[in-house]
Amino acid sequence: ADEQPPPIPSSPQARRSALAMFRTSLLLSAALLLAPAEAFLAGSGLAAWSPRVALPAVSRSTRSSIAGPRMLFVEVGVEDAELEEGGRKVVMARNIKVVVAKQEGKVYAFNNKCPHLGLSLKRGTITDSGDRHGVCVTCPFHNSKFSLEEGGKCKVWSERAFGIKGTEKVAEAIGGYIAPMAKSVNPLMKKGAPAAVYAAK
Repeated sequence: ADEQPPPIPSSPQARRSALAMFRTSLLLSAALLLAPAEAFLAGSGLAAWSPRVALPAVSRSTRSSIAGPRMLFVEVGVEDAELEEGGRKVVMARNIKVVVAKQEGKVYAFNNKCPHLGLSLKRGTITDSGDRHGVCVTCPFHNSKFSLEEGGKCKVWSERAFGIKGTEKVAEAIGGYIAPMAKSVNPLMKKGAPAAVYAAK
């Protein structure tokens, strides 16, 4: 006799049970297929460590709480081998340019924009823990200094133009002006505002 296909369940409860079993079998099949790939990645080193950075979950210009914008940890796609001691890399994460840097074995992350004129902090000097202000990033344009250990707290504001001695008065005058480009990291457009520093792990 010809083999007959299994009967289609007639009752709603039986159909739900059959559907649940079908979904379970699909999930098990997918897990079995993916397991060799995960083992290969782990063995080859392609699944290397990548830092995760806490960035605003919503725009600063929209919803925020008393503690500030809600934060989410997101992958920034920087492999450990790419980030040497003292090195840094600019990545795009959630439409934000983030500088990821390693100093004294620790990973730091901060917005590429200086809260003074909105200029890039990528090439700024990062001090070590022996500095009187601790680990900070110094803006290469006007020597503003922001703590990477205290949430971007401003330690020095517009001290010198391009780090040149004798330009203190010029830098002080420039320091009173906040450029529109800086508004995304300095929404209140205030002198001495902190840099946007993000938690990293």
